[in-house]
Amino acid sequence: GGFGVDGGSAGGAVPRGSAPQPPSASLRGRCSMVRELHVYGAAVGVGGRDEEAQQHRGYGALLMEEAERIAREEHRSNRMAVISGVGTRGYYRRLGYELCAEGSGYMLKELEPLTDDRAAGWGAWGL
Repeated sequence: GGFGVDGGSAGGAVPRGSAPQPPSASLRGRCSMVRELHVYGAAVGVGGRDEEAQQHRGYGALLMEEAERIAREEHRSNRMAVISGVGTRGYYRRLGYELCAEGSGYMLKELEPLTDDRAAGWGAWGL
């Protein structure tokens, strides 16, 4: 399962709270992972604009924001990792991610802790 924009024009960000243990120690523990993020449609060059295309309209950032919310609220993660090739690292840096020091190809972001009623609810279940 995953989530996307109505009409199928974007999709692919799926947090993985129970993914296999990654090679980097900084990714273990309460760390969720996005394996891939894709916005499908006609290709538009970086910095380019095409009113008909789906790329460069903010859908990827919205998908990452939702993945972070799911990771924090539903998986109780305090970090989010994303596999990132060299060409996408600038994009993830703009979203607040930093390259893992181990050179693993993962980028990592510390998630804001829950501060509302949802955080209190976890304690009632002994989690």
